Amino acid sequence: PKIAKRVIDQWVEKLDPKDPRYNHHQLEALWAYRNLELFNIPLLKELLNSNNHNTRAAAAKQLRYWHGKTKDGDKLLGQAAKDPNGLVRMEAAIACSYIGTKEAFNILRQMNELPNEKHLNYAIITALGSHKIRNFWDPKTVQVDYPEIATILNKNKRKEKEAEISKKNSKFDRQRNLLKVKIKCLKERMLFDVETISSKPGQPIRLEFYNPDATPHNFVLVKPGSLEEIGQAANLMATDPVAAKTGQFIPKTDKIIMHTKMLKQEEKEVLRFNAPKKTGVYPYMCTFPGHWTIMKGVLIVK
Repeated sequence: PKIAKRVIDQWVEKLDPKDPRYNHHQLEALWAYRNLELFNIPLLKELLNSNNHNTRAAAAKQLRYWHGKTKDGDKLLGQAAKDPNGLVRMEAAIACSYIGTKEAFNILRQMNELPNEKHLNYAIITALGSHKIRNFWDPKTVQVDYPEIATILNKNKRKEKEAEISKKNSKFDRQRNLLKVKIKCLKERMLFDVETISSKPGQPIRLEFYNPDATPHNFVLVKPGSLEEIGQAANLMATDPVAAKTGQFIPKTDKIIMHTKMLKQEEKEVLRFNAPKKTGVYPYMCTFPGHWTIMKGVLIVK
């Protein structure tokens, strides 16, 4: 090992800074040191300050192995974690999970204050969930409360759920027999601009509902013959303090097939569903109290 280190050291010293591939050769030396279980901290520090972000990222990756070889390990890790380039910060986050110290944990917490989309966000979440780092924040092992950790994890769960929904919606929208429908409210007239929709039994429907009106409106599809029943129930909800506060006015009944939320002015919502398999006339309406008598239409399944 001593001879190998001396040989690599001499090769590094002879590298020409003016060579266009100077940084690349330095990285090759870095990897050679690592493969032989050797180290060169001055070289690591130089590469962490390179003008090339790919070089800095490669050096940050090396920190997972050489962090304990220098008293400046935490300082170098913190430097990489604050790097302006996301790739470098991602490697720093991964290195934290290998290093597994309290300082590495604190650096991970601080990293969330910088932009951390996509791969970087995944790296931070994964590092926080690693066995070594988890020991510093998991309520099962420590009594200290770190609310920002819960915020980070919950944020990631929301993103994963949104991505899953987006993937599911995209798959739904690619169906060959998809029926696309756009419906909007007519301003100050309490009417839908489309009052009849025709579909085949079980046909997939993508319905986009838009409210340009100042008054709140929704789209509620119901079972045949239940228009008046549900409309009256919605009217009664106007006297319910809870319903009046939420402003949704959706009666609790299994006769409602599909509905949007109550949309405010300029809001839009997309419903994706399969038409009923049974042929018939299925009413739709707005259930804002008093609207259903004139703001209505029908989905004809035939």
